[in-house]
Amino acid sequence: MKNHRLLISIATSIASLLSGLLPAVAAPDLRYNGADVYKDAKDNVYIIIDQQERLNYSGVDITKNQFSDACGFTSLKLNSGSSSFPVSITFNGTSDSLATIPTVTDKVPYKCTNGVVTWKGTAQTNVFQTSQNGNGSLTIKTIYYPSARTGGASKQGTIAYTANLSKMTKPNACNFIVTPGYIDSRKKTSGTLSLGRDPALNIATLPINPSPPECVGGKAVVGSTTAVTTFNGASLYRTTKNIYFTGLVPRSLNVVGYDTLSSKTFSTTSTCGRFDLKYSVMPKSIKIAGTTYPTATAPDGVYFDCTNPRYIALAANQIYLLNNKEYLYKTSDFNLKKLVTETPIEVVKNIAVNACGFAVIPALNTANGFTTGDKVTINGSTPYDVMTLPLAPTAPTCKNGVVYLVSP
Repeated sequence: MKNHRLLISIATSIASLLSGLLPAVAAPDLRYNGADVYKDAKDNVYIIIDQQERLNYSGVDITKNQFSDACGFTSLKLNSGSSSFPVSITFNGTSDSLATIPTVTDKVPYKCTNGVVTWKGTAQTNVFQTSQNGNGSLTIKTIYYPSARTGGASKQGTIAYTANLSKMTKPNACNFIVTPGYIDSRKKTSGTLSLGRDPALNIATLPINPSPPECVGGKAVVGSTTAVTTFNGASLYRTTKNIYFTGLVPRSLNVVGYDTLSSKTFSTTSTCGRFDLKYSVMPKSIKIAGTTYPTATAPDGVYFDCTNPRYIALAANQIYLLNNKEYLYKTSDFNLKKLVTETPIEVVKNIAVNACGFAVIPALNTANGFTTGDKVTINGSTPYDVMTLPLAPTAPTCKNGVVYLVSP
């Protein structure tokens, strides 16, 4: 028992020590000025919550266009779990009070077979309804309009009514819900949102967040006009595929020079380890199997075949210049049929600074990102060895002059 307590004590001490050494990564605050319910400029409501929330929309004007069946009937199903029952329903311009529509007790009052109606009970010639109990306290009502009201088989009709809608909604992976404040954002009268925990929610008076959060890949992206874009105090840092240069004049330009390696694969049918290396631009050096060969000092080679004594006399694992326009590489592994070479390339690009005052400098190889040996110059600076720059786990983005930070 004493040993067990000692181990716990040691583990706690180690955890405390490590927590002091490791940089703390704070989760972003998704609230806006302390409010966990707010809206954007388009009246979309943001609810910061880690559990389900009931969303209630009152006074929703609902219109449905649908066709009658082969027997001339059309129907409307209402579920008390997701909708209140309307006071009246209008079909093709004629309104019926729900309270005065006759109720038929049969769950399935009729059957339509090849355009012929078979009634389970009494035949109905006007609008009628059925009412069934669902799970728990739910009630399901179905309103039927016969051919006398629809005009016959396969006729399109319009059903209109006003009701309150309700649904349980789960938050996204970033623990917030985004939902319209009004079902009809133009009128702002049809479908006004309230919450199960706050039925008195007033959309009109909610605070407006000009840069609300987004959820991208399960990570919250939070906008801020005062966000710090440096990484651990560094104004120049990298991710795997980009360099970030911060603290600049918005919309200015940076002249970026890339000094990187380009990979190329050569094949051969030779049985004596000979590879002919051809490049569109003569490189300053060629890197093969970890060894860099300067091309300026490459000795002259020969075009002769494998049996020629002059070729046999060439040292292996060496490059040779052929006619000042291509190179020969002789490997000691005569079974090698493919050879990968890397040559340095220099590219100059103008990279604009965004409206937030930082520049995003992408790797030339957008698929694989930066690799060992890549260097960049910025506005004529001394070359930076990219792989020695601080590596940030996430990086900011800029939208309409607002910095968005990704949660760790």
